Amino acid sequence: MTLADPAAPPAAPVSCWRLGLTWYAVSSAIVIVGVVGAFGEKELAHDPWYDFFARWDGTHYARICREGYRFDPARQSTAAFMPIYPLLALPFMALGLAAPTALLVVSQLALAGCFVTLAVYARERWPDAPAEQVRATVLALAFFPPTFFLHMAYSESLFLLCLLLVLLVVQRQGPLWAIALLAGTSTGVRIVGVALLPALLLHVWRRSSGPGQFLLRAAWLMPLACYGLLGFMGYTTLAFGEPLAFLKAHQQWSMAHHGGGSKLTALLTLEPFWQNFVPGSPCYWQDRDPLGNPWTSLMLGNPVWFGAAGLLLAWGLRRHLNPYEALLAAGLWVIPYATRSHEMCMGSAARFIVPIVPVYLLLGLLCGRLSTWAGFALLAPAALLLSLYATKFAQWAPWFF
Repeated sequence: MTLADPAAPPAAPVSCWRLGLTWYAVSSAIVIVGVVGAFGEKELAHDPWYDFFARWDGTHYARICREGYRFDPARQSTAAFMPIYPLLALPFMALGLAAPTALLVVSQLALAGCFVTLAVYARERWPDAPAEQVRATVLALAFFPPTFFLHMAYSESLFLLCLLLVLLVVQRQGPLWAIALLAGTSTGVRIVGVALLPALLLHVWRRSSGPGQFLLRAAWLMPLACYGLLGFMGYTTLAFGEPLAFLKAHQQWSMAHHGGGSKLTALLTLEPFWQNFVPGSPCYWQDRDPLGNPWTSLMLGNPVWFGAAGLLLAWGLRRHLNPYEALLAAGLWVIPYATRSHEMCMGSAARFIVPIVPVYLLLGLLCGRLSTWAGFALLAPAALLLSLYATKFAQWAPWFF
């Protein structure tokens, strides 16, 4: 890796396919090494290899693939998980793969697509920038420690690919229906895909000749941009008589109210962040992960990674992000903070920032300015933590609640 002065003239165009797939392979190898580190655990010795990649939410997606959806408003149920990710695994199951393996195949194919698409988008987004800036952006995706989730039987890699494709098609001024269709697919992968809607509306406004044409286009594009969510609501209405089953099921993944004041007060005072560091607090990280190492426990890391991403985005919003990236980043950060951080003591917060595309763009801008030695000094501990996170994940480390 050579990181050049941003003022230098652009280098020869990089091969986005080669760049993306190379670093996809490197980051995958690092994660696999981490997962292999859990194979020696006696209590896990009976698990098939693919189950090491399908812990926590991965088990629920596998159950959906095998048994279909279940909904019980009084307990945790699979209706909390959107359908497109497990649906894409079904053809691979028809070929004889176990459900976790089929899900992992979908995740890996999507992740490879993420690396290539990010390289293409970064090159087109900054056509006059040095090639090192594009490489640094891809390296950010490869080594940012929370991205180990992208390698697991989770929906994050598919969701990230949808977001990247939306931004790329917008950048290329592609058909509005294609942008809306990709946005709608994202809502069927994760509910927070609705964060794309403000950016889509802005793009439709900019490409309309006036208010009348904008309203006509929005009238049919917005439902298309929500087709995944609307379709799942239709299904749960027919299957369970409850269109909001996914929201009610999500409530069962929440912790009991843990503060003395209102939720709004807690959010405004950043209580979800600092309570994790206060001994005696119901959210104190070490009480919930007593054997956890502070360097590898996401009980401690969740608020740190989420807060760091927020600061990075705040810096980028000033002048480095275009309006579409800014709207998307704001939605993807604010929605989980407003809806889940208080109830979950910041549980899963590191995972929630993984699909925020502008995080990698901004890290690429920053790291592209580093010297070669400084770059390696940053990547080495990042790679180590990426691998250690994968090990803890495979060991069923108690991170999320």
